[in-house]
Parts: sequence; C-alpha cells; structure tokens
Amino acid sequence: MLGERENAVYEMATPQGRAALRLHRRGYQSAAAIAAEQGWMQALAAAGVPVPEPLATAGGDLLVTLSGGRMASAVSWIDGKHLGEDRMPFDAPLPVVLAQHRALGALVAQVHAVTD
Repeated sequence: MLGERENAVYEMATPQGRAALRLHRRGYQSAAAIAAEQGWMQALAAAGVPVPEPLATAGGDLLVTLSGGRMASAVSWIDGKHLGEDRMPFDAPLPVVLAQHRALGALVAQVHAVTD
C-alpha cells in the first residue's frame, strides 16, 4: 500500500511494468466522475503532458466494480520524488530548488493550457 485518502493506492506489477491500483472509496466519487478524470488524464497524455495513463483490464474496461461494491481502476506508473517535506528546510542547494520549482510551474502551465 502506498497511501489511503480518497483512494487506497497500491503499487502493482503488470506485463507492461509498474502501475498503481486505485481502490476508490465507496460513495466518494461516482463512476461518471471517475470516468471523467480518466478521460482528462488521457487527453493530457495525448497532448504530451507527463501524467499517469489509465490502464484497461483484459476486457477493455478502465473501471470495474468489485463484488463488495467498491470501484477499482489502475494507472501507469511515473517515477518521481518529493520536492521536500512539510515544514522542513529543503535539502538541495538553492539553485536546484529554484530549478525544480520553475519546472513545476512550467508543468502546471502546460496542464492549464491543455485543459483550457
């Protein structure tokens, strides 16, 4: 398990490589809302934004409902690292921290432009 907030997220292995399995919290999002998020992620990826892409089951479904009623989906894995820790000084030199934040700003601008 990697984390649990809106979803319980697990790392898993697929024939294509690492992926994240998302077990969606019951009653938090509808199937339509999750499908909209998946469509947005696909559109971002198609425009060249480096985002995890929804992964389909062998049957082609992007979202499945488990026997207990909880919905599950999976996305491709993107390696990354934390920029820092809450309320702690950055451990990288200032020029590196500034470059990381400039790159993050450029990525947010790209997401905004594609989404717009």
